[in-house]
Amino acid sequence: MAWILINGVELCTAWRVGTQNRMLTNRHCFATTREARGTEVWFNQIQQFGYLEIDDRAPVRGEELYIPQHPRGAPTLIAMQDSIERSGNCAVSNPSYNGYAANTDMSYFCDTDGGSSGSPVISRRTNKVIALHHFGGCPNSGVRIDRIAAQLRGLA
Repeated sequence: MAWILINGVELCTAWRVGTQNRMLTNRHCFATTREARGTEVWFNQIQQFGYLEIDDRAPVRGEELYIPQHPRGAPTLIAMQDSIERSGNCAVSNPSYNGYAANTDMSYFCDTDGGSSGSPVISRRTNKVIALHHFGGCPNSGVRIDRIAAQLRGLA
């Protein structure tokens, strides 16, 4: 996990995906080389924490999850509880939710805060990433990782 400081004022979260030292965050955090030049990325000790793997499949309604994040630039916090879910655990509310386009996201009610954009949304069953958190609200939503996976496979 890493926190990102963009142009000295905006915060996001990022994480290592796979073994090739790739970092994943949201496009609205930064998207161009020019924006990246004004961005600081703070990992703790990278080798100590390893990397996350993606779970290239559609999420399932009710699937329990957790979200490691850097809310407001704080040290890593893990959202695990949800007062709306009967079990009290974070879970997929809607596996096919509208994000920037129709059916690109999944929704959930886990607690997040500003600076959490870019956090991995992880299945408790597989401990792999099933979404990329990007919208906070009621509900929160993340882009489904199965929608992103094909683009990631194209990177060498």
